[in-house]
Amino acid sequence: MDFLQLRYFQVAARPEDITHAAEELHIVQPSLSKTMARLEKSLDVPLFERPGRRIRLKQFGKAFLKQVEQSFHELGEGQRELTDPAGLEHGSSTRKNERNG
Repeated sequence: MDFLQLRYFQVAARPEDITHAAEELHIVQPSLSKTMARLEKSLDVPLFERPGRRIRLKQFGKAFLKQVEQSFHELGEGQRELTDPAGLEHGSSTRKNERNG
């Protein structure tokens, strides 16, 4: 599992439409489908149902999406703290407490 697979999963999971997700990501649909299949294989759980041309998140997919979105949010917060000098002083109280021990 890598960052790109997680990003692709996040984009594909929102509209639950693999074709629209591929267009949004500027990649071809078969490539996105293969990437999602590899992600499912690496996790050893089915994330999607595939009725016809659409996809639908399964229970595992919904739970995993929440974790992926939370992870991306945390990464974004970390990036903001590193790139915004004021963020180091005005970051969340949790982060301040972590830095102060």
